[in-house]
Amino acid sequence: MSAPKRTEFEREAQLVEIKDAYLRGDTQMVIAERLGLSQGQISRDLAKIQRRWRESSLVDINEAKQRELERIDVLEREYWQAWENSKGEQQRSTASKQGELSRAQIVKYESAGDPRFLAGVQWCVEQRCKMLGLLAAVKSEVGGPDGGPVVVRVTYDRT
Repeated sequence: MSAPKRTEFEREAQLVEIKDAYLRGDTQMVIAERLGLSQGQISRDLAKIQRRWRESSLVDINEAKQRELERIDVLEREYWQAWENSKGEQQRSTASKQGELSRAQIVKYESAGDPRFLAGVQWCVEQRCKMLGLLAAVKSEVGGPDGGPVVVRVTYDRT
């Protein structure tokens, strides 16, 4: 005697449970017992889940790339703002204590900008170029004088 047919809602809800159990490493038999289904049904449901994953993988990768590109854009704007804020008149305060005597000092100075922020901008640009595949492959060759062949001489010590 076969089990009653699942409604579309029940099947979709169970697909979520099956996916979660599968990703936890549960066997098909364990999943089947838990849900009151046959191992064969679990196998067919897992095949459906994996087919959906394959069909959606291109969209998911593009969405993930877009999300990461947006994060890089936000970070780059922060680096540029920090760069602008690091230019011009800056001040640094120091405090020291020697015995009973405390001393505080504020030093004002002109800054051309903190290069660490430009390094952050550069990192953002590099990451974006990598994600978009804009960097050309680097070709490395080893050559002898004037681009000729490399000459290797082997000598043996016969002592």
